[in-house]
Amino acid sequence: MRRTIIDLRNIMQREGMDAWISPSSDAHQSEYPGEYDKCRRFLSGFTGSAGTLLVMKEEAFLWTDGRYFLQADAELKDSGITLMKMGEPGVPTLDEFLEEKMKSGEVLGFNGALLSFAEGKVIANKVVKKGVKLKIGRDITGEIWSDRPKRPHSKIFILEEKYSGKSAALKINEVREKMGDSDLLVVSSLSDIAWLTNLRAFDIKCNPLFLSYFILEKERALLFVQEEALSEEVNIYLKQQDMEVLPYDDFDKYVDGINNKKVLYDEAD
Repeated sequence: MRRTIIDLRNIMQREGMDAWISPSSDAHQSEYPGEYDKCRRFLSGFTGSAGTLLVMKEEAFLWTDGRYFLQADAELKDSGITLMKMGEPGVPTLDEFLEEKMKSGEVLGFNGALLSFAEGKVIANKVVKKGVKLKIGRDITGEIWSDRPKRPHSKIFILEEKYSGKSAALKINEVREKMGDSDLLVVSSLSDIAWLTNLRAFDIKCNPLFLSYFILEKERALLFVQEEALSEEVNIYLKQQDMEVLPYDDFDKYVDGINNKKVLYDEAD
């Protein structure tokens, strides 16, 4: 039995959770999450790029696809985690499994930032009707990951208009015009934010992107970003383009404060 699974179960017991989902994604559904965000790998020991871990009180399961069956068999040996071979006959999907196994009154937990709205909705639709409660919140994995790598924050640079085609201010105004009667637009896709701001960096492997969130209101454009990634030049640029800078870690708190407003967002993010 992996020590990480034992430690996670101790936290689950403290938090009153009967099951915990750990996906492979980061908060932006990036194809190549950074080392900081590889919680599923840390917990399970499975190093493949795709997979979802489910830890319950007495059992644990990991879903992955055919590219990784042999690798997962080897890496999960003696871990106490059962391999669920996706697409194979008789192997249920994660949501089907949860619907079958979880009972009324039990609590299913996961870090809401790591599952897209669409994924979370599928799971919720399966289990809530059975009386299962959801505990969507923080990343409890961080409590047991003592040597967790730092979150990347490479220096952000400006993409000149001769390459981007339009100024960020113009793009922002054009998007506002498409918002209709909505009060705000929430953007978590890093590629969308890079396009909208005309900024680039190298926080994500193989992609010129930077960790950030963007909220567009009728009168304000808010960029949530790690302050360490900003140079004086970029700070001046952001002011020129009428964008306000807020700390990356303040995004969740800001969203929690949104009430009685019509919000646009992409369910895939």
